[in-house]
Amino acid sequence: MNRTQAELDAVRASGVALAGKWAALWCGDYELADGILAPDFRMHFAASVPGADTACGPGEFVAFVLKPWRRVRPGVAFTLEDVPMVDGEGDLVSIRWLMTHDADPAGKSGIDQLELRHRRISRVWSASGPRAFRDARGELRGRGTLSAI
Repeated sequence: MNRTQAELDAVRASGVALAGKWAALWCGDYELADGILAPDFRMHFAASVPGADTACGPGEFVAFVLKPWRRVRPGVAFTLEDVPMVDGEGDLVSIRWLMTHDADPAGKSGIDQLELRHRRISRVWSASGPRAFRDARGELRGRGTLSAI
């Protein structure tokens, strides 16, 4: 499909805004879930996360994954690194993030790929590691960039 530059800009802006809301959801803004997650939403983690593979939909995801996960990580904060990448059709959004919390102020980084359907997140594939991305100077990435938009 050939799109005009204005249409591509709108698709990109929509994907970037949705990525910001995804980060805000992980930061505890649970009321966003019903508006940004598809009714049959699923999340797939590279690591084993109890309850994640069976949770389906916004309500189950918040109740059985997000709330228990945040409960054991006081002070958790997610920051998006750089600007999310959005495909030309607006079906995929890829983000890099930095997560810190009180017990781990150095943080860890990850990459989430969001699959969208009707402008809502239907699936997420997430991979993370026990260290934060660093720039060429060895500085932590993500601080002071796009935190929950």
